[in-house]
Amino acid sequence: MSDFKVSIKNITSAADRILALEKAVSTSADAVKSVKSDLALQIRSAQRISSRLTVAGNALDAHRSALRCVAEAGGKAAEIYEQNEKKIASLNGQNSINNGENNQPYGLPVDLSWISKILPLITMICSVLSSSEPEDYEIDSVVFDDEGSYGGDQGSPESELSWWWVFPSEEEKEYREILRQYEPYSTYSDKELKAVIKKLNDEGCGYVAVINTIFAAFEGREEEFEKTFGFPMYKDGDLNFNHLLVDFYAATDNKDRSGEYSKNEDRLDDEDNKLFYSYKSDKTGRGTSQYDRDDRTHLYLDEKGLDVKVSTDYPVTLENFKELSKDGYVIISFRYGNLLNEDGSVAQYINGGHAMVVTGVTADGKYIVSSWGGKYYIAPDEMVIKDNNKTSFTFSYYQYDLGEG
Repeated sequence: MSDFKVSIKNITSAADRILALEKAVSTSADAVKSVKSDLALQIRSAQRISSRLTVAGNALDAHRSALRCVAEAGGKAAEIYEQNEKKIASLNGQNSINNGENNQPYGLPVDLSWISKILPLITMICSVLSSSEPEDYEIDSVVFDDEGSYGGDQGSPESELSWWWVFPSEEEKEYREILRQYEPYSTYSDKELKAVIKKLNDEGCGYVAVINTIFAAFEGREEEFEKTFGFPMYKDGDLNFNHLLVDFYAATDNKDRSGEYSKNEDRLDDEDNKLFYSYKSDKTGRGTSQYDRDDRTHLYLDEKGLDVKVSTDYPVTLENFKELSKDGYVIISFRYGNLLNEDGSVAQYINGGHAMVVTGVTADGKYIVSSWGGKYYIAPDEMVIKDNNKTSFTFSYYQYDLGEG
Protein backbone atom coordinates (compact mmCIF):
# COMPACT_ATOMS: atom_id res chain seq x y z
CA MET A 1 0.00 0.00 0.00
CA SER A 2 1.48 3.32 -1.05
CA ASP A 3 1.95 6.14 1.42
CA PHE A 4 -0.30 9.20 1.22
CA LYS A 5 1.63 12.44 1.46
CA VAL A 6 0.60 16.07 1.06
CA SER A 7 3.17 18.53 -0.27
CA ILE A 8 2.75 21.67 1.83
CA LYS A 9 5.39 23.43 -0.26
CA ASN A 10 3.43 22.85 -3.48
CA ILE A 11 0.19 24.01 -1.88
CA THR A 12 1.84 27.18 -0.60
CA SER A 13 3.35 27.83 -4.01
CA ALA A 14 -0.03 27.35 -5.71
CA ALA A 15 -1.67 29.69 -3.20
CA ASP A 16 0.93 32.35 -3.94
CA ARG A 17 0.28 32.01 -7.66
CA ILE A 18 -3.47 32.33 -7.10
CA LEU A 19 -2.96 35.46 -5.02
CA ALA A 20 -0.78 36.92 -7.75
CA LEU A 21 -3.46 36.10 -10.32
CA GLU A 22 -6.11 37.71 -8.10
CA LYS A 23 -4.00 40.84 -7.89
CA ALA A 24 -3.59 40.93 -11.68
CA VAL A 25 -7.34 40.52 -12.18
CA SER A 26 -8.01 43.28 -9.65
CA THR A 27 -5.56 45.56 -11.47
CA SER A 28 -7.27 44.82 -14.77
CA ALA A 29 -10.68 45.56 -13.26
CA ASP A 30 -9.42 48.90 -11.95
CA ALA A 31 -7.99 49.65 -15.39
CA VAL A 32 -11.33 48.95 -17.07
CA LYS A 33 -13.14 51.18 -14.58
CA SER A 34 -10.56 53.89 -15.14
CA VAL A 35 -11.05 53.70 -18.91
CA LYS A 36 -14.79 54.01 -18.54
CA SER A 37 -14.37 56.96 -16.17
CA ASP A 38 -12.05 58.69 -18.63
CA LEU A 39 -14.50 58.12 -21.45
CA ALA A 40 -17.28 59.74 -19.44
CA LEU A 41 -15.17 62.83 -19.06
CA GLN A 42 -13.58 63.05 -22.48
CA ILE A 43 -16.13 61.81 -24.97
CA ARG A 44 -19.41 63.58 -25.62
CA SER A 45 -21.15 60.35 -26.57
CA ALA A 46 -19.91 58.40 -23.55
CA GLN A 47 -23.43 57.09 -22.85
CA ARG A 48 -23.52 55.40 -26.24
CA ILE A 49 -20.16 53.69 -25.70
CA SER A 50 -21.11 52.62 -22.17
CA SER A 51 -24.34 51.13 -23.48
CA ARG A 52 -22.47 49.24 -26.19
CA LEU A 53 -20.05 47.76 -23.61
CA THR A 54 -22.96 46.62 -21.45
CA VAL A 55 -24.74 44.99 -24.40
CA ALA A 56 -21.52 43.31 -25.53
CA GLY A 57 -20.94 41.91 -22.06
CA ASN A 58 -24.48 40.53 -21.86
CA ALA A 59 -24.10 38.95 -25.29
CA LEU A 60 -20.88 37.22 -24.23
CA ASP A 61 -22.60 35.89 -21.11
CA ALA A 62 -25.37 34.45 -23.28
CA HIS A 63 -22.85 32.77 -25.60
CA ARG A 64 -20.95 31.40 -22.61
CA SER A 65 -24.13 29.77 -21.27
CA ALA A 66 -24.89 28.29 -24.69
CA LEU A 67 -21.37 26.87 -25.02
CA ARG A 68 -21.60 25.28 -21.57
CA CYS A 69 -24.88 23.65 -22.55
CA VAL A 70 -23.36 22.32 -25.76
CA ALA A 71 -20.30 21.01 -23.93
CA GLU A 72 -22.40 19.15 -21.37
CA ALA A 73 -24.64 17.68 -24.05
CA GLY A 74 -21.62 16.68 -26.13
CA GLY A 75 -20.02 14.95 -23.17
CA LYS A 76 -23.15 12.89 -22.55
CA ALA A 77 -23.38 12.01 -26.22
CA ALA A 78 -19.75 10.86 -26.27
CA GLU A 79 -20.31 8.71 -23.20
CA ILE A 80 -23.28 6.92 -24.74
CA TYR A 81 -21.44 6.50 -28.03
CA GLU A 82 -18.42 4.98 -26.29
CA GLN A 83 -20.59 2.46 -24.47
CA ASN A 84 -22.28 1.35 -27.67
CA GLU A 85 -19.04 1.31 -29.63
CA LYS A 86 -17.77 -1.34 -27.21
CA LYS A 87 -20.90 -3.40 -27.86
CA ILE A 88 -20.32 -3.15 -31.60
CA ALA A 89 -16.65 -4.11 -31.25
CA SER A 90 -17.49 -7.14 -29.12
CA LEU A 91 -19.70 -8.48 -31.88
CA ASN A 92 -17.33 -7.67 -34.70
CA GLY A 93 -15.61 -11.11 -34.56
CA GLN A 94 -18.80 -13.13 -34.45
CA ASN A 95 -20.24 -14.83 -37.54
CA SER A 96 -23.31 -12.65 -37.94
CA ILE A 97 -24.08 -13.12 -41.66
CA ASN A 98 -26.86 -11.60 -43.74
CA ASN A 99 -29.08 -14.64 -44.53
CA GLY A 100 -31.87 -12.84 -46.29
CA GLU A 101 -34.10 -12.77 -43.22
CA ASN A 102 -32.89 -9.35 -41.99
CA ASN A 103 -31.06 -6.42 -43.46
CA GLN A 104 -28.37 -6.03 -40.79
CA PRO A 105 -24.82 -5.70 -42.17
CA TYR A 106 -22.14 -8.05 -40.99
CA GLY A 107 -20.84 -7.43 -37.47
CA LEU A 108 -23.62 -5.09 -36.19
CA PRO A 109 -26.06 -5.97 -33.42
CA VAL A 110 -29.65 -6.40 -34.46
CA ASP A 111 -30.93 -4.17 -31.60
CA LEU A 112 -30.12 -0.53 -32.35
CA SER A 113 -32.53 0.95 -29.80
CA TRP A 114 -29.62 2.81 -28.18
CA ILE A 115 -29.92 5.39 -30.96
CA SER A 116 -33.11 6.66 -29.35
CA LYS A 117 -31.09 7.60 -26.26
CA ILE A 118 -28.76 9.88 -28.13
CA LEU A 119 -31.30 11.56 -30.41
CA PRO A 120 -32.65 13.94 -27.70
CA LEU A 121 -29.10 15.05 -26.97
CA ILE A 122 -28.40 15.66 -30.63
CA THR A 123 -31.63 17.63 -30.89
CA MET A 124 -30.69 19.75 -27.89
CA ILE A 125 -27.24 20.50 -29.32
CA CYS A 126 -28.71 21.53 -32.66
CA SER A 127 -31.29 23.69 -30.90
CA VAL A 128 -28.64 25.54 -28.91
CA LEU A 129 -26.44 26.08 -31.93
CA SER A 130 -29.23 27.24 -34.26
CA SER A 131 -31.28 29.36 -31.85
CA SER A 132 -30.45 33.03 -31.38
CA GLU A 133 -33.60 33.82 -29.39
CA PRO A 134 -32.76 34.75 -25.78
CA GLU A 135 -35.23 34.29 -22.96
CA ASP A 136 -35.17 38.06 -22.37
CA TYR A 137 -34.71 40.52 -25.22
CA GLU A 138 -34.11 44.27 -25.20
CA ILE A 139 -33.29 46.48 -28.16
CA ASP A 140 -29.73 47.73 -28.39
CA SER A 141 -29.90 51.53 -28.39
CA VAL A 142 -28.13 54.38 -26.63
CA VAL A 143 -31.55 56.01 -26.19
CA PHE A 144 -32.52 53.42 -23.60
CA ASP A 145 -29.54 53.21 -21.25
CA ASP A 146 -29.89 51.66 -17.79
CA GLU A 147 -27.03 53.85 -16.59
CA GLY A 148 -28.43 57.08 -18.01
CA SER A 149 -31.80 58.38 -19.09
CA TYR A 150 -34.06 55.58 -20.32
CA GLY A 151 -35.61 57.67 -23.08
CA GLY A 152 -36.96 61.21 -22.90
CA ASP A 153 -39.18 62.69 -20.19
CA GLN A 154 -42.12 64.94 -21.05
CA GLY A 155 -41.86 66.69 -17.68
CA SER A 156 -38.20 67.60 -18.04
CA PRO A 157 -38.69 70.94 -19.89
CA GLU A 158 -41.16 72.16 -17.25
CA SER A 159 -38.74 71.19 -14.48
CA GLU A 160 -36.24 73.64 -15.99
CA LEU A 161 -38.61 76.62 -15.92
CA SER A 162 -37.75 79.33 -13.41
CA TRP A 163 -40.05 80.19 -10.55
CA TRP A 164 -39.89 83.90 -11.39
CA TRP A 165 -40.93 84.90 -14.89
CA VAL A 166 -38.70 88.01 -14.74
CA PHE A 167 -35.61 85.83 -14.21
CA PRO A 168 -35.94 82.97 -16.73
CA SER A 169 -33.41 80.14 -16.75
CA GLU A 170 -31.16 79.66 -19.76
CA GLU A 171 -33.21 76.59 -20.70
CA GLU A 172 -36.44 78.59 -20.56
CA LYS A 173 -34.94 81.22 -22.85
CA GLU A 174 -34.02 78.43 -25.27
CA TYR A 175 -37.56 77.02 -25.21
CA ARG A 176 -39.00 80.47 -25.88
CA GLU A 177 -36.81 80.82 -28.97
CA ILE A 178 -37.86 77.39 -30.24
CA LEU A 179 -41.59 78.00 -29.71
CA ARG A 180 -41.58 81.41 -31.36
CA GLN A 181 -40.26 79.88 -34.58
CA TYR A 182 -43.69 78.29 -35.10
CA GLU A 183 -47.25 79.51 -35.35
CA PRO A 184 -49.27 80.40 -33.39
CA TYR A 185 -46.52 80.94 -30.77
CA SER A 186 -44.65 83.77 -32.51
CA THR A 187 -46.85 86.38 -30.80
CA TYR A 188 -47.22 84.66 -27.42
CA SER A 189 -46.09 86.45 -24.26
CA ASP A 190 -43.44 84.88 -22.01
CA LYS A 191 -46.18 83.88 -19.55
CA GLU A 192 -48.20 82.20 -22.29
CA LEU A 193 -45.13 80.30 -23.51
CA LYS A 194 -44.62 79.03 -19.96
CA ALA A 195 -48.17 77.65 -20.09
CA VAL A 196 -47.34 75.85 -23.35
CA ILE A 197 -44.40 74.04 -21.72
CA LYS A 198 -46.65 73.05 -18.80
CA LYS A 199 -49.23 71.74 -21.25
CA LEU A 200 -46.47 69.69 -22.89
CA ASN A 201 -45.88 67.99 -19.53
CA ASP A 202 -49.58 67.18 -19.28
CA GLU A 203 -50.05 65.69 -22.75
CA GLY A 204 -46.57 65.05 -24.14
CA CYS A 205 -46.14 61.27 -23.78
CA GLY A 206 -46.88 60.61 -27.46
CA TYR A 207 -44.43 63.28 -28.58
CA VAL A 208 -41.71 61.79 -26.35
CA ALA A 209 -42.35 58.33 -27.75
CA VAL A 210 -41.86 59.61 -31.30
CA ILE A 211 -38.65 61.52 -30.56
CA ASN A 212 -37.25 58.43 -28.85
CA THR A 213 -37.64 56.54 -32.12
CA ILE A 214 -36.01 59.42 -34.03
CA PHE A 215 -32.97 59.43 -31.76
CA ALA A 216 -32.69 55.65 -32.04
CA ALA A 217 -32.85 55.83 -35.84
CA PHE A 218 -30.08 58.48 -35.92
CA GLU A 219 -27.73 56.65 -33.55
CA GLY A 220 -24.19 56.96 -34.92
CA ARG A 221 -25.30 59.72 -37.33
CA GLU A 222 -24.60 62.77 -35.16
CA GLU A 223 -23.46 65.02 -38.00
CA GLU A 224 -26.43 64.04 -40.16
CA PHE A 225 -28.78 64.70 -37.23
CA GLU A 226 -27.44 68.21 -36.67
CA LYS A 227 -27.59 68.99 -40.38
CA THR A 228 -31.21 67.77 -40.53
CA PHE A 229 -32.63 69.35 -37.37
CA GLY A 230 -30.36 72.37 -36.93
CA PHE A 231 -29.09 71.59 -33.43
CA PRO A 232 -26.68 69.01 -31.91
CA MET A 233 -27.82 65.48 -31.18
CA TYR A 234 -25.97 65.55 -27.84
CA LYS A 235 -25.85 68.17 -25.11
CA ASP A 236 -23.61 67.96 -22.04
CA GLY A 237 -22.79 64.34 -22.83
CA ASP A 238 -26.39 63.11 -23.12
CA LEU A 239 -28.95 63.04 -25.90
CA ASN A 240 -30.55 66.43 -26.52
CA PHE A 241 -34.00 65.13 -25.56
CA ASN A 242 -35.60 68.39 -24.46
CA HIS A 243 -34.64 70.43 -27.52
CA LEU A 244 -36.04 67.87 -29.97
CA LEU A 245 -39.13 67.36 -27.81
CA VAL A 246 -40.00 71.07 -27.63
CA ASP A 247 -39.22 71.56 -31.32
CA PHE A 248 -41.41 68.63 -32.40
CA TYR A 249 -44.21 69.73 -30.08
CA ALA A 250 -44.09 73.37 -31.18
CA ALA A 251 -44.11 72.41 -34.87
CA THR A 252 -47.00 69.94 -34.73
CA ASP A 253 -49.23 70.17 -31.63
CA ASN A 254 -52.92 70.67 -32.47
CA LYS A 255 -52.17 70.38 -36.19
CA ASP A 256 -53.24 67.91 -38.85
CA ARG A 257 -50.94 66.53 -41.55
CA SER A 258 -51.46 69.60 -43.72
CA GLY A 259 -50.35 71.89 -40.88
CA GLU A 260 -53.78 73.35 -40.16
CA TYR A 261 -53.91 74.49 -36.50
CA SER A 262 -56.96 73.84 -34.29
CA LYS A 263 -57.08 76.13 -31.27
CA ASN A 264 -59.95 74.13 -29.78
CA GLU A 265 -58.34 70.68 -29.80
CA ASP A 266 -57.66 70.78 -26.05
CA ARG A 267 -60.91 72.52 -25.15
CA LEU A 268 -62.77 70.77 -22.35
CA ASP A 269 -66.21 69.35 -23.06
CA ASP A 270 -68.09 70.61 -20.04
CA GLU A 271 -70.28 73.67 -20.57
CA ASP A 272 -68.67 75.80 -17.84
CA ASN A 273 -65.25 75.76 -19.46
CA LYS A 274 -66.52 76.28 -22.99
CA LEU A 275 -67.50 79.82 -22.12
CA PHE A 276 -64.20 80.82 -20.46
CA TYR A 277 -61.74 78.67 -22.40
CA SER A 278 -58.49 80.36 -23.48
CA TYR A 279 -56.23 78.23 -25.64
CA LYS A 280 -53.26 80.53 -24.95
CA SER A 281 -53.32 79.96 -21.19
CA ASP A 282 -54.49 76.32 -21.22
CA LYS A 283 -52.13 74.06 -19.26
CA THR A 284 -53.91 70.78 -19.96
CA GLY A 285 -54.12 68.88 -23.24
CA ARG A 286 -56.05 65.94 -24.60
CA GLY A 287 -52.91 64.10 -25.70
CA THR A 288 -52.48 62.27 -29.00
CA SER A 289 -53.96 59.18 -30.58
CA GLN A 290 -51.86 56.84 -32.71
CA TYR A 291 -53.42 58.53 -35.76
CA ASP A 292 -52.47 62.01 -34.51
CA ARG A 293 -48.89 60.82 -34.06
CA ASP A 294 -48.88 59.39 -37.57
CA ASP A 295 -49.97 62.75 -39.03
CA ARG A 296 -47.68 64.86 -36.85
CA THR A 297 -44.62 62.69 -37.42
CA HIS A 298 -45.08 63.11 -41.16
CA LEU A 299 -45.79 66.84 -40.80
CA TYR A 300 -42.51 67.28 -38.90
CA LEU A 301 -40.24 64.96 -40.89
CA ASP A 302 -41.57 65.36 -44.43
CA GLU A 303 -40.51 69.00 -44.39
CA LYS A 304 -36.99 67.86 -43.42
CA GLY A 305 -36.84 65.35 -46.26
CA LEU A 306 -36.90 62.28 -44.00
CA ASP A 307 -38.66 59.12 -45.15
CA VAL A 308 -40.77 57.55 -42.39
CA LYS A 309 -43.46 54.89 -42.56
CA VAL A 310 -45.97 54.69 -39.70
CA SER A 311 -48.24 51.64 -39.52
CA THR A 312 -51.10 52.09 -37.04
CA ASP A 313 -53.00 49.23 -35.36
CA TYR A 314 -50.01 46.98 -36.06
CA PRO A 315 -50.17 43.32 -34.92
CA VAL A 316 -47.30 43.27 -32.40
CA THR A 317 -46.86 40.25 -30.11
CA LEU A 318 -44.33 39.04 -27.56
CA GLU A 319 -43.23 36.49 -30.15
CA ASN A 320 -42.68 38.79 -33.15
CA PHE A 321 -41.30 41.85 -31.33
CA LYS A 322 -37.64 40.91 -31.74
CA GLU A 323 -37.99 40.48 -35.50
CA LEU A 324 -39.89 43.77 -35.82
CA SER A 325 -37.26 45.64 -33.82
CA LYS A 326 -34.61 44.83 -36.44
CA ASP A 327 -36.21 47.23 -38.93
CA GLY A 328 -38.27 49.63 -36.84
CA TYR A 329 -39.66 50.78 -33.50
CA VAL A 330 -42.87 49.94 -31.67
CA ILE A 331 -45.02 52.45 -29.78
CA ILE A 332 -47.78 51.15 -27.53
CA SER A 333 -50.95 53.11 -26.78
CA PHE A 334 -51.84 51.80 -23.32
CA ARG A 335 -55.14 52.58 -21.62
CA TYR A 336 -56.54 51.98 -18.13
CA GLY A 337 -53.96 49.50 -16.91
CA ASN A 338 -51.06 49.02 -14.53
CA LEU A 339 -47.53 50.12 -15.28
CA LEU A 340 -45.24 47.78 -13.36
CA ASN A 341 -41.83 47.94 -11.71
CA GLU A 342 -39.24 45.25 -12.43
CA ASP A 343 -40.31 43.26 -9.35
CA GLY A 344 -43.91 43.15 -10.59
CA SER A 345 -45.27 45.74 -8.16
CA VAL A 346 -47.56 48.46 -9.52
CA ALA A 347 -45.66 51.66 -10.33
CA GLN A 348 -48.76 53.54 -11.47
CA TYR A 349 -52.28 52.95 -12.68
CA ILE A 350 -52.72 54.64 -16.08
CA ASN A 351 -56.08 56.37 -15.74
CA GLY A 352 -56.67 57.20 -19.38
CA GLY A 353 -54.15 56.74 -22.18
CA HIS A 354 -50.36 56.72 -22.24
CA ALA A 355 -47.99 56.27 -25.19
CA MET A 356 -44.59 54.60 -24.73
CA VAL A 357 -41.87 53.00 -26.83
CA VAL A 358 -41.62 49.24 -26.35
CA THR A 359 -37.95 48.43 -25.79
CA GLY A 360 -38.06 44.68 -25.19
CA VAL A 361 -39.81 41.60 -23.84
CA THR A 362 -39.18 39.41 -20.80
CA ALA A 363 -39.06 35.66 -20.37
CA ASP A 364 -42.16 35.76 -18.17
CA GLY A 365 -44.25 37.48 -20.85
CA LYS A 366 -44.04 41.24 -20.24
CA TYR A 367 -43.29 44.20 -22.47
CA ILE A 368 -40.46 46.51 -21.41
CA VAL A 369 -41.31 50.18 -22.00
CA SER A 370 -39.79 53.65 -21.68
CA SER A 371 -41.85 56.18 -19.74
CA TRP A 372 -40.86 59.50 -18.10
CA GLY A 373 -37.21 58.66 -18.68
CA GLY A 374 -37.52 55.40 -16.73
CA LYS A 375 -37.84 51.67 -17.38
CA TYR A 376 -41.16 49.97 -16.68
CA TYR A 377 -43.08 46.83 -17.61
CA ILE A 378 -46.53 45.91 -18.94
CA ALA A 379 -48.17 42.51 -18.47
CA PRO A 380 -50.37 42.15 -21.59
CA ASP A 381 -52.53 39.46 -20.03
CA GLU A 382 -53.35 41.55 -16.93
CA MET A 383 -56.82 43.02 -17.20
CA VAL A 384 -57.83 45.84 -14.84
CA ILE A 385 -61.47 46.90 -14.62
CA LYS A 386 -61.95 50.18 -12.76
CA ASP A 387 -64.66 52.84 -12.90
CA ASN A 388 -66.31 51.10 -15.88
CA ASN A 389 -63.02 51.17 -17.80
CA LYS A 390 -60.91 48.16 -18.67
CA THR A 391 -57.35 47.71 -19.87
CA SER A 392 -56.72 47.89 -23.60
CA PHE A 393 -53.79 48.65 -25.89
CA THR A 394 -52.82 49.03 -29.53
CA PHE A 395 -49.49 49.33 -31.32
CA SER A 396 -47.93 51.51 -34.01
CA TYR A 397 -44.83 50.55 -35.98
CA TYR A 398 -42.30 53.24 -37.04
CA GLN A 399 -39.77 52.60 -39.80
CA TYR A 400 -37.15 55.11 -40.97
CA ASP A 401 -35.26 55.03 -44.26
CA LEU A 402 -32.18 57.18 -43.73
CA GLY A 403 -30.12 55.66 -46.53
CA GLU A 404 -26.50 54.60 -46.12
CA GLY A 405 -24.92 55.91 -42.95
